[in-house]
Amino acid sequence: MRTIIKVKQERGVVITPRVVIPNDTKMFAQASAEPDVFAFVSADAEAKKVYDMLDNPNFEFVNIREIK
Repeated sequence: MRTIIKVKQERGVVITPRVVIPNDTKMFAQASAEPDVFAFVSADAEAKKVYDMLDNPNFEFVNIREIK
């Protein structure tokens, strides 16, 4: 989580204040550690901002609001 906070500060990423950022980070860490996980599915645009700060994630972020 410290890495996300550091990158957020360095890049000046603006994320709407909310409690779930630590939860997003924990779920992304778990997704990175599990070999069978290939995607993180969410409707949360703020979670996508956190995902975009990850270095070389080994899973895809799928925004269900963008699925046609």
